[in-house]
Amino acid sequence: MLRTGEITRATCRRLPVAVDTWLPPLLTLAGLLAVALPGQVFTAGRWGCGYGLMALGYLYLWRRLPAMSRRGVALVALLFLLLRLWLTSREPLLSDDIYRCLWEGRVWNAGFDPYRLAPDHPALAVLRNHWHALINHPELPAIYPPLQLAVNSVLANLHESPGFYKLALTVADIVVALLLGLLLARRGRSQRCALLYFTHPLAVLEVSWSGHHDPVFLAFLLAALMLLDDRRRFAAGLAWGAAVATRFVPLVLVREFRHRRSTAGFLVVILACYLPFWLAGSSALGSLGAYAADWEFNGSLYRLGTIVIADHRLVRLVLFGLFGGWWAAVNLKTGDREWRVLLLFVGVLAASPTVHPWYGLWVLPLAVLLPGAAPAVWFALLLPLSYVVLEGWLGAGLWHEVNPVTAVIYLPLMCWPLVYRFARFSGVACRRGG
Repeated sequence: MLRTGEITRATCRRLPVAVDTWLPPLLTLAGLLAVALPGQVFTAGRWGCGYGLMALGYLYLWRRLPAMSRRGVALVALLFLLLRLWLTSREPLLSDDIYRCLWEGRVWNAGFDPYRLAPDHPALAVLRNHWHALINHPELPAIYPPLQLAVNSVLANLHESPGFYKLALTVADIVVALLLGLLLARRGRSQRCALLYFTHPLAVLEVSWSGHHDPVFLAFLLAALMLLDDRRRFAAGLAWGAAVATRFVPLVLVREFRHRRSTAGFLVVILACYLPFWLAGSSALGSLGAYAADWEFNGSLYRLGTIVIADHRLVRLVLFGLFGGWWAAVNLKTGDREWRVLLLFVGVLAASPTVHPWYGLWVLPLAVLLPGAAPAVWFALLLPLSYVVLEGWLGAGLWHEVNPVTAVIYLPLMCWPLVYRFARFSGVACRRGG
């Protein structure tokens, strides 16, 4: 029997294991409690402290993941799953997009066209409920592609509540993590690295708390890449078409699906999704034009361009041209398919006038998958800092972006070689085995 204060050598070996397992989820929980409890006033300082704890827990997991046992990895996954399930019950604070998604599902289920009728249209007054006032930009009709509206419709028909919607998206995010694990195995890398996607603060916040539906298109996209590896081109085209019919951004990957069988699969999905709207006289584009012409937030090259060029529309055209050059260079010079996808998505984010924090989810799975892509993981980790604008918006209705914060967010992408040298993702947590 040990005396008080005596610790065996075996106990000393077990202590770090317990710390590795419990510290990341506990730090994440502490950060969430600092900002997610009802009745709290959002301040930039509180958000910085709370999110800093979440980021610290993630960085600790990133560093310690290779040394963890399989049981420890499984326990971390379970703890983060429980944490994310708890978050689905919390009222969204960082974004109100979920109410628009639920509304558009309700409108579709009632037999109206969300692309024609905006939420404040008098014809939809009979559908308004207690959260209708929370819908952002009620003067604008739907913007998301038809397959995403169909998903919203199904979920609203099953159970019309923010909690259920977020629960469904959390399940979709689990599917993304599982597909990522399969891709990691195909590259001879450790499947445990999929945990670095599922536990990333951006995925935790934007999917399970705010209810953004990006995991839906990501699941289709990862499936399409796997089907291309298997040379199942028609099925790959179907999956790519489903991804585009959920989010427009995968359209930039047209080079990967240029085979005629992939193109045929793509057209089957696109026609199935859009043809009913076209036959009814609807473009199924809604407010996409307004978004492309007028929206701006947290852009990098766009903000720099507006300093030099007064005409903001001209800046958008210039950036469109620059992205065209980037698209050609990436497709000509990059031999690895997944690297091409990652670099093209990075190019979209760099050239876009609007980069909401959840857009970082587009690059996160591939950043976890690929060796040397640590800067994209850091970029996704820093993107939520842009939420500091909410202090003025929620408090006084003032939307004021902080330029130094934006500079910090894009620093990993601007200093990619340097960040890779000091935070090498490939050598830390994605070796074979485990």
